[in-house]
Amino acid sequence: MVFHPRASRLSLVSLVSLAIVLSLAMEATAQSSASPSSGETAPDAFFDNVSVDIVNVEVFVTNKKDQPVAGLSPESFELFVDGKPTPLTNFYAESGGQVVTLGPGAESQSEVSEDSVAPGEIKPEAQRLHLLIFADNRHLRGPSRKKSFKALREFLENQLDPADEVAVASLGSALEFRSDFTSDRVFLNRVLGEVEKGGSPEPGLAIERQRIFNDIQTDLAFSGATRQLFSRIKLVAQSEYTRGKASVEALGAVVDSLAGIRGRKAILHVSDGISTNPGEAMYLALAERAGNSDPDYANDIGAYDLLRDFQELARRANAAQVTFYSLDAEATKNSFARSADYSGGVENSVRTTALEAAESNNRAPLELAAVDTGGRRIQATGRLTQQLSKIANDFATFYSLGFRAPEASSKEKHRIEVKVKGKGLRVRHRQAYEDKDADRRSGDAVLATLLYNTTNSDLGVTLEPLAPQAKGDNLHLLPIRVKIPLSRVAFLPQGDEQSAQLSFFVAVKDDKGNPRPVQKVPFKLRIPSSQLEDVEGRTADYELPVVLHEGDRQVAIGVRDDIGGISSTLRLELPEG
Repeated sequence: MVFHPRASRLSLVSLVSLAIVLSLAMEATAQSSASPSSGETAPDAFFDNVSVDIVNVEVFVTNKKDQPVAGLSPESFELFVDGKPTPLTNFYAESGGQVVTLGPGAESQSEVSEDSVAPGEIKPEAQRLHLLIFADNRHLRGPSRKKSFKALREFLENQLDPADEVAVASLGSALEFRSDFTSDRVFLNRVLGEVEKGGSPEPGLAIERQRIFNDIQTDLAFSGATRQLFSRIKLVAQSEYTRGKASVEALGAVVDSLAGIRGRKAILHVSDGISTNPGEAMYLALAERAGNSDPDYANDIGAYDLLRDFQELARRANAAQVTFYSLDAEATKNSFARSADYSGGVENSVRTTALEAAESNNRAPLELAAVDTGGRRIQATGRLTQQLSKIANDFATFYSLGFRAPEASSKEKHRIEVKVKGKGLRVRHRQAYEDKDADRRSGDAVLATLLYNTTNSDLGVTLEPLAPQAKGDNLHLLPIRVKIPLSRVAFLPQGDEQSAQLSFFVAVKDDKGNPRPVQKVPFKLRIPSSQLEDVEGRTADYELPVVLHEGDRQVAIGVRDDIGGISSTLRLELPEG
């Protein structure tokens, strides 16, 4: 028999080791008659795997005018997983930010009407929105910066639900997590103001790109100019590729950091665009003007292509269940190429082809990430606020379709397809989801708690930091007392004792905001069977000595009941000095 007052399932946990970077030991104290021990589960302690994972997919339905469509029922949707029709296990809908639920007289979800909507319904935790605004200062120039940040402030103040939680991150010389998730709009406006003041990208590359386009029209009459221009194009392409790759890697890190957050998750990327192939437009202009192409293009310029990086970004976003949105802050691209130098004659065909390539390269990668995750890419215009309202509509009117995940198979990634019944209706949703084992989920949750303070108290764990001890070499030992309520732990009989299997997960962040990888430590908890019915109000207390580096500012600890499948994650602020 399994003793667990709050357990709704049993789960078989694969004890997969995570990267061990922190120096962490575990010291158990025998309090409350609990006898803990570290190590793997004993051979005679067996618990069965009867866990059931429910996957929820956000679905956005619009009409031909791109307006949100509400009032659909479960019967309006068809769901396919890996090409196979899959029944829905649960259905949730919001319209204009209001929860659509069954009221008196409605016998099925398909009968929902205005009379059957329960006004003021509290949103479940699984449907609370967490939006992260990511300002890419490496690809956000001054002229578009001011307009974009003004529109973002109006978006937060007037278009977003006041209860929605928002965090801010930025990329300049380094990736910075600027805030925890919060609904405090005054604080968020202040953070956005600090990010707006951040440095714009160096103008050198933009100036050299402009010079190359101009020189293509004048220098080709000179012997050897084609080869020289080709070399200059290669240098610019290489530099822009390196900058773009750093941005995509930072985006991937931010996406991964959101994986452990409960509820709906979205990221709004703000930039002037990131070119998939930054050398292609210049090369096409040169090839058409010169009347030939270079046989080394594929190796010298065509190799600087970020398409696979963006495909990987979309995969990671789907794995983290994050919807990707992109605000392209520059209304027009390559405005310098629209000057009088490019009007008429041969130059006009060069301008047209090159601009089309440049526009496609800036649009395609961010659209790819948005389309694959069910999001949107919008481009700044004179009515940027109206463009942002399309994103606000997604957050306020949507459907959530739940289905039972297929049984474990050899592949982790699963394709999703949703069809909607109705003339002229269009549907957007993420294209895939990935299986994750319990350790990856717990690691994700601890990392999210470390970076955004998204705590979880299901297991009722509390933390108490004790007096730190200097260890030399700028290291300190911080004992942290972890208290686990015995009444919330699932026990299995093992001889004359009751045994529980639990795991610690620990991560630390330094004063620059950089987290170190999560470390896992499994351990056992044993109590005499005679005390099983007398655990209310008692705790198992442990002291975790965590080794900290000079400058560490925060530590997050997660405790998971491997049998009961519930956990707690908490964050501690560390004193300076």
